[in-house]
Amino acid sequence: MVWLADSYEAIYQRAQSLNLLGDKEGAIRELGRMVERLSSLQPSLLARRPKLKALMISSSTTLSELLHQAGRYDQAIELKRKLTEWDGANRESWQRQVGALLIEKGEIEEGLECLRRLGEEDPKEALNWLVLGNELAKLGRLDEAQDYLQRAQEVARRREERAGIWFSMASLHRQAARYDQAAEAWEEMAKLDPEQGVSPLWVYGMYIEVQEFPKARGYLSREKNRFLASFYGGLIAWREGNHAGAERTWRMMVTWQPGQNLGEQETWAEACLRTGNATRVPPVVGKHLAENPPSLKLVLLLGIAQAAIGELEQARSSLGQLQRSSVGLTGELRERFEREAAELMEAAIADEALREELSQYLAPAEGGPEEGTKE
Repeated sequence: MVWLADSYEAIYQRAQSLNLLGDKEGAIRELGRMVERLSSLQPSLLARRPKLKALMISSSTTLSELLHQAGRYDQAIELKRKLTEWDGANRESWQRQVGALLIEKGEIEEGLECLRRLGEEDPKEALNWLVLGNELAKLGRLDEAQDYLQRAQEVARRREERAGIWFSMASLHRQAARYDQAAEAWEEMAKLDPEQGVSPLWVYGMYIEVQEFPKARGYLSREKNRFLASFYGGLIAWREGNHAGAERTWRMMVTWQPGQNLGEQETWAEACLRTGNATRVPPVVGKHLAENPPSLKLVLLLGIAQAAIGELEQARSSLGQLQRSSVGLTGELRERFEREAAELMEAAIADEALREELSQYLAPAEGGPEEGTKE
């Protein structure tokens, strides 16, 4: 269908196209114009035109996320506050997002108070306590975080809610270096959400990271996916000093064809990078990223592969996208991400000067949370 050039539909379509082409500012400009026009309409008109109101909410949602990605926190927060009024059915969800954005911006106590107030207003809504607990955990305030996660457990009714709370508790124990308790909490999550519990990657990955290899092997023995089982079996061998055994396993993996499973794509690409087969990565991973939602790890692997084979402009583009997308990573997650990325670069890129240049993309994007006002 062809829309009139200045219709709402045409503006929205242009914004989506600009976003896909990487012109975030252009998309923000178009969506901003559209939201301004729609929000100026009389509420009575929007009430009679549900499709128009739905378009206002969807365009405002997209705009708020683009503003967030661009580090324009004040504008993103203001728009999410307006959405609490425009989208009353999801008011609490928008308020939780406002609180989380305030914290990410650096207005920590104001953001926490926003989330506490929401929990007190609706204490039987487990998500309110869960989000507050997760935000406190990101800040390293683990005792407070655990208290609120326990409150969430007490009021959670739905199975998926309880599973999410157990996973947050597992992450908290991991952060506190209580690794066995983290594994136990993960097991509780897996009982409630068997689909997520099919692969114990989260647990054996944790034990590999802290070099508790016998425990890692115990969980790895339950892994049914041959890509994950082979790659992480090789990684344990590598960490234990058996480099030849690890490389044999990874070279075997390079000959396999990964499916659409994200874990298969990531482990196959990493095996390629670690064995000097970076040329294989861009066609396969690039196709997967074009057809599926991106993951930070997969974009990282693509960017490193491109750099390793001399496609430097493409590498800078991929890693620039990675830097913008990772704006929300903070604390332990940020440290783990940067540590893993540096290790992969060292494994795949021989040129130290190039590694140094590309390492700038591992830092938060300009205007990210590190530039906010901190306590």
